[in-house]
Amino acid sequence: MADRHPPLNVLFLCTHNSAITILAEALLNATGGGRFRAFSTGIATEGTAHWGYPDPSEGDGSEDDKREAFRKTLHAIHRRLELLCSLPDAKLQQAVLQTSARQLAHA
Repeated sequence: MADRHPPLNVLFLCTHNSAITILAEALLNATGGGRFRAFSTGIATEGTAHWGYPDPSEGDGSEDDKREAFRKTLHAIHRRLELLCSLPDAKLQQAVLQTSARQLAHA
């Protein structure tokens, strides 16, 4: 039986914590297979790994436009989190995780 490491805590930071970080938190908790425990919060400055998604909760478009903005953002976040979840446990050390997050931002 393989040794199981405790879940890695992941904190998603955003200026307002209005949509993007909440989506990322929910997706990682749902798809991380118990390897991660995700949280989200708002801060006044930028976080370390900036993925640069537009906030789908902002804008004056129609309801269909807003729904599509959320769908696109959710899909993009999900794609990057799948890459994170595919990393082997040995790669999830603190320094490697920071480097990987920066690399995923350019994927």
